[in-house]
Amino acid sequence: RTKRWEEEVLLLQEEMRRVVVYLFWKADWWGGKGRQANKHASPDVRLGLSAYASKQASYCWQLAYSSLKVWTP
Repeated sequence: RTKRWEEEVLLLQEEMRRVVVYLFWKADWWGGKGRQANKHASPDVRLGLSAYASKQASYCWQLAYSSLKVWTP
């Protein structure tokens, strides 16, 4: 029984690590979206798309760092 719990702890730690890696990846992905604003859109729409992508990237970075802070011993 103890071995099962030890395995569960290891699996949970790996899941937490993967969540952080994903959030960093997603933040970079949103950053790229902000730089790729549709060239055919009006300047106002491009500015809005870029601002939205930047905000989403910021949320992902914040969540990743707060997760690291909570999950890292």
